[in-house]
Amino acid sequence: MRLRWIFLTFAAIACALLGAALWLFLQAPPPPPINVEVYERIEKGMTQAEVEAAIGLPPGDYRTDPAGRRHFAELLPGKGARVVEWEADGCNIQVRVDERSGRVTSKIFGEGLRPPTLLERLRAWAGW
Repeated sequence: MRLRWIFLTFAAIACALLGAALWLFLQAPPPPPINVEVYERIEKGMTQAEVEAAIGLPPGDYRTDPAGRRHFAELLPGKGARVVEWEADGCNIQVRVDERSGRVTSKIFGEGLRPPTLLERLRAWAGW
């Protein structure tokens, strides 16, 4: 009888540890701070460095699946300007920077097409 209680206690602890490990595994990585609140901090006339400081990240693709669908917001560079972009799973931010002055001339915010699936979250967490 005592051996049975020891076995059941061990099994319960093992199940709890397995459940905690599974819960940690399924947690999505924290999303990068690319959202509409950050977008609203960007103002015309800012330098690219000031925009990067406002967002907290250098320009880049921060999606969990870089080969996945992109967002619809798209600025065209235009003559004498370049487009700098930050992209996340839920949205993207693009700013047009004047080549001569190095200042923002326009900005655009793109909504996400869909949230990441459970499989995409698992792949992002595992680094696949």
